Amino acid sequence: MPEVLSHFIIFCRLHVQINLRGTAFLTYYVYVFHTIVYSSLIQILGDAQHELRTIALVSLLTIVISFAISLMYSALWHRLFKRPTQRTR
Repeated sequence: MPEVLSHFIIFCRLHVQINLRGTAFLTYYVYVFHTIVYSSLIQILGDAQHELRTIALVSLLTIVISFAISLMYSALWHRLFKRPTQRTR
């Protein structure tokens, strides 16, 4: 129980200086695509000799690849369904 309290205190004292508003809209797409990416990576890597390294690698690659797919999907969606701008008179 004390370690949970110490983790809470550590995370409460973190101050994030990065503005993530521009990427916040992609979090749903990352959530949708991460299962597919994770399953594919586990099939590719197979059995791991070093489980801790594999967990770290798969976690990092899953987030990065899911984010990249989300960016591509979002760009494709906006390009396909972009409405022409209306000119004001």
